[in-house]
Order: sequence, then C-alpha cells, then structure tokens
Amino acid sequence: MSLLALYKVSPLAVISNALTGAAHGTAFGLGAVYGLQKGFDNSLVALFMASFLWGGFLLQWPIGWLSDKYGRRGIMLITAMAAVVMCLLASVWDISSSSYIPLIAVVGGLVMPMYSLCVAYASDRLSPEQIVSASGAMVMASGIGLSVGPILVALAMSSFGPDVYFIGIALAFLAITLAVLNSMRYREVTLADVEDQSPILAAGVIGTPIAAFTAPDAQDYAEALEEDELELLDDSDEWTQAPIAGPEIAVPDADASAEEDHY
Repeated sequence: MSLLALYKVSPLAVISNALTGAAHGTAFGLGAVYGLQKGFDNSLVALFMASFLWGGFLLQWPIGWLSDKYGRRGIMLITAMAAVVMCLLASVWDISSSSYIPLIAVVGGLVMPMYSLCVAYASDRLSPEQIVSASGAMVMASGIGLSVGPILVALAMSSFGPDVYFIGIALAFLAITLAVLNSMRYREVTLADVEDQSPILAAGVIGTPIAAFTAPDAQDYAEALEEDELELLDDSDEWTQAPIAGPEIAVPDADASAEEDHY
C-alpha cells in the first residue's frame, strides 16, 4: 500500500505519524546537543537520553490498554495535550533539580507511545491483508518527519538557544492535537462497521397475508415444481390453471372465488 493510498484511508494516522516522527527525531537526534549546551556532563547526558526510553517503556502498555478500551482518538488527544504541557514545563524546569530526570521520563512516556497509537488507529481501518504493506507506508511517513523535524529544530536552536529543543517537540504534538480535534468533527468508521453489514442480495417480492389466503396451496405447488410433479397436479381437481410462462403460482377456480365473494 502506498503512502497516498493509506492517507486516503486514514489521513489522521499518516499526519500524526509524520509529526510523531518529527518529535522522535528531535528528541533523539538533538537530545545530546541540548544536554551539552545546557552544561550536562557525559553521564548526565546519557541519563537524560535514557530517561526518554524509560518513560516510553513504562507508559507504553497503560496508554495502549486505554486506547483499546476507550478509543484511539480520545487517548491520542489526551496524550498529545499532556505531552505539550510537559514539554513546555521541561523547557523552563530547573535542570539542577532532583525532579528533572523524572520529569523527562514523563515526557518520554507521553512522546514515545504516539507512534504505536497511530499504527493501531490505521490498522483499525484496514483488512488483515493490508496491514503489512500499510506498516511500510507508516514507516515512510515517520521517516519524513524524522528527516525534517531535527533540521528545523536545530536551526531554531542555533538562533534562539537550547530551550527550543522542547518547544519544537511541543509544537509537533500541538499539531497532532489539532489534527485529532479536526478528525473528531466526523463520525469514526472502522473496518468492523463495514464487516458487520450483510451484502446486498437480490430478492423477489414477498407474499402478503392476502396472497396466502387466496392461494393457500402455493407452497405445495412450488414444491411440486421442484420435484417434477407438475403434470400430476395439473390433472388434479385441486388446480384449474396451469402455469403459462415460468413458475407462476396457480390460483383456485375463479367461479368458486366469485361465488364466495358474492356471498
């Protein structure tokens, strides 16, 4: 599946995944640069980078479980909004505080699971046969963000200082927030909604209670047609009219019906 084809199926997943790639590329491509510009020693830079992964490892499962239980878009929205707030806090937080590394772990816990949420959201709209090829398209979308995001943030850091590092990540997740809000204007349709529908089949006219009253032996006549016993029924006194063209249902004697109606 091409990236364009996947976009037509789920534009939110593709856009959010590209923005997530930009945030991830910034976090890991410029994290060491940020730490060195802020005066971290080598061990603190390593701890700073590892805290992103620890947070992502710890919050990956609960965020995924919540998205399974309460819906993808809602959890994507909450996660993106929380990531924006925490990134802005990290940009002004005292780096010498003992709470700084735990704060970075929380930032990583909110930033890292978004890729999985985007993939799960796209997979909900695909058949099992499409998921493998769509995964390649999702990687491509993420790669676009990975290649563009760090370059733009690096240029901004060179002009405005290292604190733009977290602001760049916050802007990516702010864009995800807006994309999810825009998507929520429309009703969510998943593949399961389509699979639950039965295929349209051609059907004949269904008989009415009046037809059952005027032709009470129609079922027997239809069964006789299937069993090639039409001649036997035509010779019987029960039937006064043979089918003219096709398996038409015979009707009772018209004179008898007229007498009954007259009575």
